[in-house]
Amino acid sequence: MKHSRTNSGPPIAHGFVMVEMLVVIGMLAAVGLVAGQLFRVTMQVQRESAWQQIHESQLDQSLRQLRTDVWRASSIEVRRSDAVRLNMSNGQEIDWEAGSSLVRKSLALAEDQSEQRWNDLGVTLAFTPHAAGIVVEVSRGRESEGRMILISQPMLLSGRSL
Repeated sequence: MKHSRTNSGPPIAHGFVMVEMLVVIGMLAAVGLVAGQLFRVTMQVQRESAWQQIHESQLDQSLRQLRTDVWRASSIEVRRSDAVRLNMSNGQEIDWEAGSSLVRKSLALAEDQSEQRWNDLGVTLAFTPHAAGIVVEVSRGRESEGRMILISQPMLLSGRSL
């Protein structure tokens, strides 16, 4: 007769141990913290890039207007490094001031829009005279972003060299 032997070893565990559950919960908490930080940084970068895009667009618009005014100017007077007066051939005078805001003032009474203002561009402009126009130095903080030479067509046609 054969005797069947019963397993007298430790019982086989069916399910999860409490320690395993705590490890999984800890891992989920760590993933949640990392995902939260990543989401916060992503939203911050998105906000900053939208702000930067708006300021770059305003800077581009203001420099386009300055370029147009200088191109039409018959004479240019740099009053300070942050102020320039453009004299047009029709007698109109346009002042540009580059402080905390960039301001364009038309001194002619016939023009509907006598003042334009571009606030918080994030850059500083400095004007220096040039033979047939002006040099505009663009800087952000203490770092120079670049220089542009804006030419006046009447001054160029009058024989002033570049």
